[in-house]
Amino acid sequence: MGPKTKSAMYDVIIIGAGPAGLMAARTLKKSGARFLVLDRKKEIGFPLRCGEAIRASGFTELFGPADFPFVSKRVSGHRVIFGDTQRDLSTDFIELDRPGFEKWLCREVSGEVEMQNECAGIEVAGGHCRLTTNKGTERSRIAIIANGCDFRLQKQLGLVKNTPLLAPCVGGIYEFDGLDESRFKYVFDDRNEGYFWIFPKSATLANVGYGSFAKKTDISERFRALSDRYAAGAREISFYAGTVPVGGPIARTYAPGIMVCGSAAGQVYAGTGEGIYYALKAGQLAALTALRALEEGRFDGHAMKKYEFSWKRAFGKHMRAGIISRDLIKLAYRIGRVETLIKAPGEKDLKALMVEGEVPFKIALKWHILKLSGKL
Repeated sequence: MGPKTKSAMYDVIIIGAGPAGLMAARTLKKSGARFLVLDRKKEIGFPLRCGEAIRASGFTELFGPADFPFVSKRVSGHRVIFGDTQRDLSTDFIELDRPGFEKWLCREVSGEVEMQNECAGIEVAGGHCRLTTNKGTERSRIAIIANGCDFRLQKQLGLVKNTPLLAPCVGGIYEFDGLDESRFKYVFDDRNEGYFWIFPKSATLANVGYGSFAKKTDISERFRALSDRYAAGAREISFYAGTVPVGGPIARTYAPGIMVCGSAAGQVYAGTGEGIYYALKAGQLAALTALRALEEGRFDGHAMKKYEFSWKRAFGKHMRAGIISRDLIKLAYRIGRVETLIKAPGEKDLKALMVEGEVPFKIALKWHILKLSGKL
């Protein structure tokens, strides 16, 4: 016999149980909406595929003071290194135990989560969504796509034509002797247009990784070489590999009955790969849009477009700043000006661009001139 079709109609089905999907679920739970979360993984929070850092201001906005067992470390110092050049900056970030964080997010919605249930297709017709999964079919008024860097559903729905620009990354959790736990460290690598990071989780543990903008490169080999230099003697506890969308948000993050959140929508700061806060916020906003649509009984494109308006108001300027930052970093690698890029901007301008999403006039003007000249 083939897979069975359930007769129930959900208000919302969420595809993906990462930060965006679980945040959407938590928001829906508070309203009493009937929803289901589908995820192809075996276990919430695994596999780990990122540096686990989130801006402290964003965490506090969503969850209040960072007094949780999954908060590994609060860090305000950041050291950027390129060759013999280094620069120290100050801004507040939190290093998470991301698996623990996601399990905590899931705790109050666990009864609505189905693991190892992968959505292979969505059809929207007659005012509802029909989802085909490896366990059967499901129906809902609205579907929220939050399944990371898998763009098959977006292609089916005509939201993207080609897979967006992705940056590969590798890393793991490492044990150190004598770890400097007071700051995050970033090492710019002009050989492969990437950067290496060490994000401390405790006095002896850190998330160590490497990501690259270059299309063809052996990042594992480069990761090992940089680890030997900047994390000498550290012992690998676990290893991960993944991709980060660095092309900016997809052109349209909604369709009739559909909203797309987090990495699935390209909602990542393209210059650094920071994405956890934006995923959480997008999931929250998608759920709030869904609740309004359910109250009004409208599931057309106009109703879903309100989600795109809301995330652009919340952090659209950050996405633009991330694209500008990415373009300038890639150009600096190409023309050999990375040292200038690190040393020249004042701390106020760097914070504005990297943290606040405000693009200083001089940086914006230079970016526009370079775009018009065809150098970017």
